[in-house]
Amino acid sequence: MIGESDLGKYFYLYPHNFIIRTYIEVIVTQPYKISGERYLKLLFRQYWKRNWGWFLLPVFILSALAFHTSDVVYVVIILVFGAFPFLLLNAYFKIATRPHNRFLLLEKQLDMDNEQMIFHFEDDKTETVRWSDVINAEPFSSYYLLYLDKNRFFYIPKNIFYNDEDRIWFEREILFKIMYRNRQNIP
Repeated sequence: MIGESDLGKYFYLYPHNFIIRTYIEVIVTQPYKISGERYLKLLFRQYWKRNWGWFLLPVFILSALAFHTSDVVYVVIILVFGAFPFLLLNAYFKIATRPHNRFLLLEKQLDMDNEQMIFHFEDDKTETVRWSDVINAEPFSSYYLLYLDKNRFFYIPKNIFYNDEDRIWFEREILFKIMYRNRQNIP
């Protein structure tokens, strides 16, 4: 965390009663770790968002079979206990077991500035990601998702910032710029 007494390196503006930091060296966050349950929910959400049409296929099959056979109950049981678990396991192993996703489950701490974010992991490894490499960002009520590609994302909880000023700076100077760049298709 950076204090306000660092030789006047921080300038503040006060439009609309919000404090906006316009220059900053580094924001350091609290260490955090994503739970396995939250990770699986995020994976399923990502998979569902891209592949929701495949889940409608069994509904159409059931509808077609309902007109041709009286044993639709058996088909429903097979689909519910066979096909859906297979689709979920496929999603999990397709995304979760990729080597570049290993960092999601480790405890980490973030250092952020105007150019990049640096992840410091519990195993003393670091990973640097430039903001220009982030292709999309989504804010949610308690976290942010930053995407490097369609399968690789960063989970950043809102409660890891030491104060609201750091969180507001991140949202205005980084998150909204990424979202705007994505809408305008600016590289």
